[in-house]
Amino acid sequence: MELEEQKIKIRKYIIIGILSILIILFITALFKMVSEGYKKDDAVAFCIVGKTKDVISPCGACRQVMSELLPLDCRIVLANLDGKTKLTSISELLPYSFNEGDLS
Repeated sequence: MELEEQKIKIRKYIIIGILSILIILFITALFKMVSEGYKKDDAVAFCIVGKTKDVISPCGACRQVMSELLPLDCRIVLANLDGKTKLTSISELLPYSFNEGDLS
């Protein structure tokens, strides 16, 4: 994750499936960003790397969390360990996201 002032790097990933509840480390990185006082607009880029044949793609729940904690135009890099990458954005990953405007 790249923020205006610094980068938060987490080098390992953990996926724990318990009754279809996933705790994913890149979501933890987003929560860390918020807990350290960064705002949504401080995020410049976010990279997700997986040990996959093609670039990794976040699940729907993760896309929703990303849409709430990152700007819709934030650069998202999806990648695999072989160096294959795809540049995208929250708007492309989740075009009809639920957001704070839907709460009123």
